[in-house]
Amino acid sequence: AERGRERNVLNVGIIGSGYMGQTYAECVSRYNTGARLTAIAGGSRAPGLAAGYGVPADPSVEALLGRSDVDAVIITSPQSAHMEQTIAAARAGKHVLVEKPMALNTEQCTEMIDACHDAGVRLSVVKPWHYRGATRGLHRLVQEGRVGRVRMIQLWWLYPKIPFVGKAWFQDPIQGGLFLDAGTHCFDYLRWIAGSEPTRLYATLANYGGQGGPPHSSMTQVHFANDVMATLWLSYEVGTPGWEHTDFRARVVGETGNLDAHGYGALLLGTGDRWETVYQQPPIDFINRPMERTRLEAFFDMTQDFIDSVAEGREPPVTGEDGRAAVAMVEAGYRSNETGQAVAMG
Repeated sequence: AERGRERNVLNVGIIGSGYMGQTYAECVSRYNTGARLTAIAGGSRAPGLAAGYGVPADPSVEALLGRSDVDAVIITSPQSAHMEQTIAAARAGKHVLVEKPMALNTEQCTEMIDACHDAGVRLSVVKPWHYRGATRGLHRLVQEGRVGRVRMIQLWWLYPKIPFVGKAWFQDPIQGGLFLDAGTHCFDYLRWIAGSEPTRLYATLANYGGQGGPPHSSMTQVHFANDVMATLWLSYEVGTPGWEHTDFRARVVGETGNLDAHGYGALLLGTGDRWETVYQQPPIDFINRPMERTRLEAFFDMTQDFIDSVAEGREPPVTGEDGRAAVAMVEAGYRSNETGQAVAMG
């Protein structure tokens, strides 16, 4: 990783030039320390994005990976490309931060992990809920023992429609569908808060809108090895007006208290006979002002953690194994829905 680097500076290339490609270009260029954006490749918008940040736009991913002034890559391409691009990056000696979902299935995840291990490079997977104020704060309060031992977790992810910006490719079934994309977010978070591995999972999936393709709605129950029980309610076809604060809402029941976190709002701690607001997320405008600091904070904290892990020669906080575990829970959900039975895990 020292090749082509100035001392204490990680040279970063970005693969993918859409909404998230711009997100990470802004993070590395404006907010991260110990790193420098050096090249962008992939997608029709790469030349414009690269020009905006004063770096080269390489004609192909292979060309970017061949650069001596790229030590690490952030992969923001559609998930069907993650495995191939991660393995190519590893073989070129580049550290990898790859967008979620890590890959289309656990077999692909394992190939990515093995390739990075064999090449001696770091592999991390994007999980912004580990870094956003309310959701990170909930985990911190659990770790501090503020609600005692966790007993139950309930998580909602409910939208009236697919809210993503600039992701028309997302509807292609080859990308794995909504249960993979949002499910890996949510299952990772449940596993992180539970602090344990899942042992049993039961799921039902459906399409209520008649649009066909991968399911847009699901309900899942998970049992963890430490006896934490969890549920996930996930849908992109909730009729209007819907409910306030259900785009990402987590509730935790502990032995001595409760927690309530809205991913884009407040974190509440309930102890005794009252609720206390521990954190309040400033408003985020994903559409009109996506490059504002308030929207980027979780992402540049995450990229900084990745940069620091490379500099310090340690595993990143979110590993390839963590990414694979979330995909495994999605696969178990599909198997459970097909068989009508709970699936044993672990």
